Amino acid sequence: MTTMETKARGLAGWSRGGKVLLTLLVSAFCVEAAMAYQQIAYDANACKINDALFNSQDGGCKDLKTGRVWSRNTLSPERGGSFWTFSGAKGYCANLVEGGYNDWRLPTRDEMKTVAANGAGTHLDVFWYLTGDTGERLERDFAKWSSTTVKGGKYAYVVQLGSGAEQVNGWATNGSSWTDVVCVR
Repeated sequence: MTTMETKARGLAGWSRGGKVLLTLLVSAFCVEAAMAYQQIAYDANACKINDALFNSQDGGCKDLKTGRVWSRNTLSPERGGSFWTFSGAKGYCANLVEGGYNDWRLPTRDEMKTVAANGAGTHLDVFWYLTGDTGERLERDFAKWSSTTVKGGKYAYVVQLGSGAEQVNGWATNGSSWTDVVCVR
């Protein structure tokens, strides 16, 4: 269990049922954590494979077909393995400094589907995270937040960059949903 999960579970008892207070407090923790990332400058996210489709340049792994540059995901060991709420993910990207660049943002659903179709699963190093006490690295294609919302902003699309699979049902923007994030510039 992460430190944030431990804090969140402890806070649940502060209100009857804990849900409303927990949602608000956890959202505040995510925004606060996202702002803290502004103080950290990360190295560029190198591509797993450099070739005519993707190249390590411009502060990350660049999709040469679209010109978009992709950051490392927050589940990577370098980022501490964090899941984020929608607002926390937006704040994380807005405050990210990676590869010497600070103009990162949360990608749209279409940008994520395009990079998946262009070979993200082979090229982008955005799927790794540490697991267990052994530190064994396992590759997982967690759904990542997109900035594309529906139903008046109540839900956001999430996309798996390896497969391009997308979902919107159940991914609430009110702080009750958590998943991975990768940024684009």
